[in-house]
Amino acid sequence: MAHIIKTIFILLLLTPSASYATHQNGRHAELVALVNTINNHYNNTYSYAYDKNTYNTSDFWATPEEFKANMKGDCEDFAIAKFFELKKFGFQDVKLLLVTTQRNTKHMVASVTIHNTVYILDNARDHISYLEERKDLRFEIAFNETDMWAGHGHNSTNTIPMRLKKFQRVLKAR
Repeated sequence: MAHIIKTIFILLLLTPSASYATHQNGRHAELVALVNTINNHYNNTYSYAYDKNTYNTSDFWATPEEFKANMKGDCEDFAIAKFFELKKFGFQDVKLLLVTTQRNTKHMVASVTIHNTVYILDNARDHISYLEERKDLRFEIAFNETDMWAGHGHNSTNTIPMRLKKFQRVLKAR
């Protein structure tokens, strides 16, 4: 499936358009459709399961390969798999983040920025949503492979190993 989507995505990017504005609007819609397809694929293909049931530990962040092999995982596993899937399609770190949030409990989602609009990919929702729509999420930490933002401040890569050792394990395993 990923190969087919990637081929379509590349063809869409290479298709000439009548004007820059038309191209930008069309490209935005195509990118949003791609993000929605990826979100739906993961949400409909894989099952939610607590780490205790899958890995016999209270909190484990699986690599996308571990998640896919088990066919199940918790919110971190869904978010991490979607993050790396989006990277395969060319989304850059600056536009792509993993975000830990607080709902009723701790929760993680992936986010992607397309033309200054932030979209949330959440295993608890059937569709992507605008950041502004997600009043139920309270932002805690946003990060990618190179940067981390805690609350409203920015921290360099050097703080990631201290704060997110589980993500470091995922990165090393890839």
